[in-house]
Amino acid sequence: GEGGRAPAAIATVTSLSIAFGTAVAGVLVNLGGTSMLDSARYTLFGFAIICALGSVTAARGDTLKEVRAVRGEPA
Repeated sequence: GEGGRAPAAIATVTSLSIAFGTAVAGVLVNLGGTSMLDSARYTLFGFAIICALGSVTAARGDTLKEVRAVRGEPA
């Protein structure tokens, strides 16, 4: 049943997230050019922006879920 699929799905999502994060970090570091300081800044602030966007998206999704619950709509 489902017991064997869950660990495989978790491993797949983990692998994809690591690959995506590595690719984004590579792009951000390359934007810095030859300056190590600029590369570090791009990486730091780039990931900070991505995290902020994720937080806003999660908060918005939670708000929509609560609005649907109040209206009696299915989730």
